[in-house]
Amino acid sequence: HARGEQYTTSAAGAEEMTLEVPVFLFSLDEDDPLLIDKHYVAKSLPDMVVVVQNRAEAWDSHLACNGKMIKWNLRDPLKATLAVVAQHVGGVLPSHVVFSLPHSATWQDWTWATGAHPFAATS
Repeated sequence: HARGEQYTTSAAGAEEMTLEVPVFLFSLDEDDPLLIDKHYVAKSLPDMVVVVQNRAEAWDSHLACNGKMIKWNLRDPLKATLAVVAQHVGGVLPSHVVFSLPHSATWQDWTWATGAHPFAATS
């Protein structure tokens, strides 16, 4: 059994699995925001999810659209947390990451990476 997985037996005798994922939220009240690995508000590690919340409500990210910097609200890390938990639990890839089975490699394709969903950098 993997770490964080718990198995129980139901009344019908079938084995059921539950996956517990600890989510650590660090809320900081500093002038300079703290990001994980330079660019992330939330990050999935093999056995946990780490999230940082900062005071800044309009922080210039490392991304741009139409020549304008995309601003992140670091005070509300909910979108990043949802995306990272989905990646951790279900193996969901961000919408800009493409996996090639024949090449066993990933690359970035930002064509369909916009929209109002947790993985969109522009939402």
